[in-house]
Amino acid sequence: MIDVLSKKILDIAIKQDVGIGDVTSIALIPKRAYAEAYVVAKSPGILAGIEEFTYIMNGVRVKPMKKDGEIIRKNERVIHISGNARRILERERMALNILSRMSGIATQVRRLSKYIPVAATRKSPPGLMLLDKKAVEIGGGWSHRKGLWDFAIIKDNHLSYLNHDIEKAVSLAKRRTKIVEIEVETIDEAIRAARTDADIIMLDNFDPKTAKRAVNAIRTINKKVKVELSGGITPENIRRYARTGADYVSMGCITNEAKTIDFSLEFI
Repeated sequence: MIDVLSKKILDIAIKQDVGIGDVTSIALIPKRAYAEAYVVAKSPGILAGIEEFTYIMNGVRVKPMKKDGEIIRKNERVIHISGNARRILERERMALNILSRMSGIATQVRRLSKYIPVAATRKSPPGLMLLDKKAVEIGGGWSHRKGLWDFAIIKDNHLSYLNHDIEKAVSLAKRRTKIVEIEVETIDEAIRAARTDADIIMLDNFDPKTAKRAVNAIRTINKKVKVELSGGITPENIRRYARTGADYVSMGCITNEAKTIDFSLEFI
């Protein structure tokens, strides 16, 4: 299901691209011309963005041949489209862009999740965060909080304002929201956080060796709290972090450095 905010973003994107109309198609294609086309995957991966593709292609018939979350292979047909030729050409690039980005994110998450559960961050281009997080979920990851309103994450600047009073910060946040996560930068801070009512402790920018020590210290004090690793985690070093005993890692690179899956729309 596409949320209301994502629909608004897609509407803005369509309006921005189409403007007063597709002058090329208007010049070359008769107004009532009918066409059929296939969307073809040009590289393998995990499919994501079918609902968004269908929404953008409003006015023509869209028949998915694969589902979100399914494996797609190179040169495989994934969607059949039929209807007004001008409409298809008008919406083609925008629809393919969204499908390509979301599938790229889902593919990356699926690949990395075989080592340790992966969560998203808020590092997405403006307007695309909810679509990116949906793609993360399709790939088998955790979207993390949808926005600042979702649950509390106490970060370094919050703690600086409170003179690094971790206990006070967690207590105050608990009055506003059920889920509270706190970011820590040292093992000492991790130990202090483990003695609070925090639900998640984020170890920020820990190297794998130090992260493992911190996880062990937290588990000794509090076996219920979840431990998240974040900062400096990449596809190249994720296996080292997976051996720390943490519950999951959050990675900005899965969205802000997403490698797209290439698709083309081919008329029959």
